[in-house]
Amino acid sequence: MGSNRAQLEKKVAELTNKTKLNKQVVQSLVEHYQQKCKDKGLDRDTVRDDLMNQFDMLDDFLLDRIFRTFDISANTQHLKLDDYVMGMATFLTGNLEDKMRFCFNVYDLNGDGYITREEMFQFLKNSMVTKSHDADQDDADEGIKELTELALKKLDQDDHDGRVSFKDFQAAVFGDKLLLESLGQCLPDEKARCRYLKMLGDPDMNHQPTTITAKNRVSTTKRTKFPEQQRA
Repeated sequence: MGSNRAQLEKKVAELTNKTKLNKQVVQSLVEHYQQKCKDKGLDRDTVRDDLMNQFDMLDDFLLDRIFRTFDISANTQHLKLDDYVMGMATFLTGNLEDKMRFCFNVYDLNGDGYITREEMFQFLKNSMVTKSHDADQDDADEGIKELTELALKKLDQDDHDGRVSFKDFQAAVFGDKLLLESLGQCLPDEKARCRYLKMLGDPDMNHQPTTITAKNRVSTTKRTKFPEQQRA
């Protein structure tokens, strides 16, 4: 019993040093992991359900990409403890650089270091799935292709080679922070972030005003500044 407690305290201290998280928050995350952990680690469905319930993130395609971006050390269907806590640290207290790298990795579907036109099309098509069964799919795809070209123009700012490197992505986001999640929601909104940190026992959240508000996220096409599209 004493040995297990000592190992837990050692792991909490190690992960606290690696992240910007408060020690109490790390301990809560570690305990949560241990409670939900299966034999091989934390599985995709458990992580997906947590993100849906705690952060109102409902897009299954993006949730799968977030899980895979968390899973940096094993590339399996289960998260190791370090990957889970480090991923949550980016979610909850990451700076702009951390968030840019995280979102870029979510959007880079094949992990080759570039967001291609085809990958952008897939994300934008996923975010704009029409509810109407009468919609002409060919017309819908043409509209998404046009939006993809606008997004590519916005994000491919450094070398204009028809694909988005991380350097391109950085330049675009530094110019307009709304482009950070231009291909879909990868991070929690401020209200959900603060609420979750408070639930985990972060003492800094006790000093936050009780009337923290955050505008509801809108669709990618409204949230992202694509002037050409807005004029259409």
